Amino acid sequence: MTNLVGSRSAQLKGHIGPHSIGIVPMGAITPHGPHLPLETTTLIADECAGRTALELESKGVDCFVLPAVDFGIARLAQDFPGGITMRPGTMWALVEDLVLSLQQDGVRQLLLCNAHPEFEQVRVLRHLCVDYSARTDTDCQLLYPSGAPDFEPKFTEQDAFGGQLETSMMLAIAPQLVDWSMAQELEPVALNLPTAVHGKNRSILQIGAQAGYLGNPAAASAQAGEAFLQAWAQSLARGCADAWPDLF
Repeated sequence: MTNLVGSRSAQLKGHIGPHSIGIVPMGAITPHGPHLPLETTTLIADECAGRTALELESKGVDCFVLPAVDFGIARLAQDFPGGITMRPGTMWALVEDLVLSLQQDGVRQLLLCNAHPEFEQVRVLRHLCVDYSARTDTDCQLLYPSGAPDFEPKFTEQDAFGGQLETSMMLAIAPQLVDWSMAQELEPVALNLPTAVHGKNRSILQIGAQAGYLGNPAAASAQAGEAFLQAWAQSLARGCADAWPDLF
């Protein structure tokens, strides 16, 4: 696996070009309850991107992983300390500049590995994929495969902030960063995010998530996180095979 982090320019020769897939991990710096770190989704995205690269390379596809985009559109937890948010236009410009820059290096396929599913961020990424949907001799195509893998524990809007799934993945990736004793004491918070966030309710605090999380962190396990991460990476690799079968 070629990772731009720690690589020297000479090492990248032959790994960045029209027959390789670039993978962009995308997260956010935002609160995820009292038991998970602010960089939770960035760490998850980076891990999933690396696993996806290994899946692709096992199928004979050359790929490279870019440094994770640490900052995202993170407004839903804005009432808790530590969150940093971009404006939608800033995110659009950042991703577009990545596409255009890699396009100059001959890259024609770019996969977004987004672990921060806040509505505005997803909407921006989807619209960018419409603008960069054509792969030609001169143009790079941007891919954001829809949906998470059909796997337990499922990603749901009721478990979207620091719940069972994110806590499970963090236990698998970086257990030293999880306050597990705290997580085990947290009661389930069952709120439907899309239904609850409307009108003047613009944050998870305003809809009743007093501790800054949704879902059931106490039900998390490292085994479940490991299984989900692997299923997610395989799902992204299948999305690449569907979009770019000539590379496989």
